[in-house]
Amino acid sequence: MSESAERTSDAVRHAQEGDFSKGVDYGILEWRQLRLTPSLRGGARGKLALGALKAIAMVAPPAALLLPLGGDDFGSMMSGDGFVGDQLQTMVLVTFWIGAIGQAWVLVDWWRRGRERSGAAVAMGVLAVLSAVLAVPWFSGMLPPTSFASLMAPIVVTGLLGLVVVIAQLAASRPTVRDRKEIALAKRVQALPSDEQQALRDERESILQVLQERQLVDAVGAERARATPLGEWWTLDRDAAPHG
Repeated sequence: MSESAERTSDAVRHAQEGDFSKGVDYGILEWRQLRLTPSLRGGARGKLALGALKAIAMVAPPAALLLPLGGDDFGSMMSGDGFVGDQLQTMVLVTFWIGAIGQAWVLVDWWRRGRERSGAAVAMGVLAVLSAVLAVPWFSGMLPPTSFASLMAPIVVTGLLGLVVVIAQLAASRPTVRDRKEIALAKRVQALPSDEQQALRDERESILQVLQERQLVDAVGAERARATPLGEWWTLDRDAAPHG
């Protein structure tokens, strides 16, 4: 109950005190409603954790090239001689497999999101390919032939997957879907449990009453906002924006 009250007071307070001199920002008002909704908040934490894991996987291939390096340039906590021998072999093996998983992850996300182009994905794919190419002469000179041979599988797989990512992004992507993230969030909101949806509608009504009291929206505008499906108040901002 207190959680709902906190969420309500935050959104309504913004309606009461916010600066809307350039027009009512319905998207921000609804975001303040949604950010503490229990069912959405848990999903946001999971998404953040997955994003962090994906970022680690993306930088793994170039990070592998730095494993043999050491030095004191970054202070005592980062000083050392780098990895050598069996330790180097194991760390490179693990790091490049992580990189391969990261590139496969990018491909799956690309397909799942409708083959939408991503500049970051292209850059990370290129980085994976370059890291794989450089890894061959770099590690072959540091490890015995038998040890280096065990690294070829993850290095080659990472490079090939990175190449597939780049080709797929540049040659098989579709145009970016406008407002994709907002549309996806709206679908999640409209799939919330009925009690959470009703709480959002009740709060929306309070917000509209405040906006009308402040003469920021007339009866027609309030009715249009009231009729807009949950999670789609951002469309009111888009429709109100000047078109060049």
